[in-house]
Amino acid sequence: MKILVSLFSLLPVWFIHVLASVMAFVLQYLVRYRLRVVKEQISDCFPEKSEQERSRIVRAFYQNLADITLESLKGYRLSPKGISARLVVTNPEVLEQAREQYKSVLLMAAHHANWEWMLQGMSKQLSFPIDCVYKPLSNQGMDEVMRHIRSRFGGEPIPKNDFLMTVMKRRAEFRAYAMNADQLPLISNDKHWITFLGRDTAFQIGAETIARLTKYPAYFLEIKRKRRGYYEVTAHLLTEAPYPKEEWKLTEAYAAAVERMGKENPQDWLWSHKRWKY
Repeated sequence: MKILVSLFSLLPVWFIHVLASVMAFVLQYLVRYRLRVVKEQISDCFPEKSEQERSRIVRAFYQNLADITLESLKGYRLSPKGISARLVVTNPEVLEQAREQYKSVLLMAAHHANWEWMLQGMSKQLSFPIDCVYKPLSNQGMDEVMRHIRSRFGGEPIPKNDFLMTVMKRRAEFRAYAMNADQLPLISNDKHWITFLGRDTAFQIGAETIARLTKYPAYFLEIKRKRRGYYEVTAHLLTEAPYPKEEWKLTEAYAAAVERMGKENPQDWLWSHKRWKY
């Protein structure tokens, strides 16, 4: 697997985008990859849009899905200069100042646009490492590939089950901990319910739990596609201590930020994930 991805990553980005256009067509019209789920969720979340508008979002979603899948594999060997050109942090000073003000910070992102390049680009452009929480893949070869991609510029991928313990052990040093918290929590896990995109939605509370224990501030990472293959990230202070136990201010502020980003560019969110199973 590593050899195949390494060879693939030698291809120029323009050619990868040609392949991605073919892939998008295959996923939507031939394989019909989770097409019913995508259509239903977009329809339920945007009832005010016309059928034609929703169809455009569906087509654009599959193009986005294909683009970010192949772009992420290109990240296996994308040069430091290349990643810095293709993903720009618009306000790095905000996070650099946080290094002087706080012990560590939480970085809240979403499965929106190219979140893999966001991790690589930010790790390269900031003066401190970014560690990300991740769920190990069952395919060992692909898991090694993704850990290599996510750690190329100094960050460390931390398995989901080890994340809280790792954060607590490193409280003496400044770190930035990145996490995507917009996926559906397991039915057995604690969760907080929020009205999100017009629907009652369960959100994970792991980030809020960590914030309460550490008193770290949370920043939201807003990512936008400027044009195909080029992105920009802007950091916004989301919440900071105190975190009252009777409130869910981080989780609710995060949900509102993801919702705003999703409404602005709905095609870039991961609609193939079954967000409303229950």
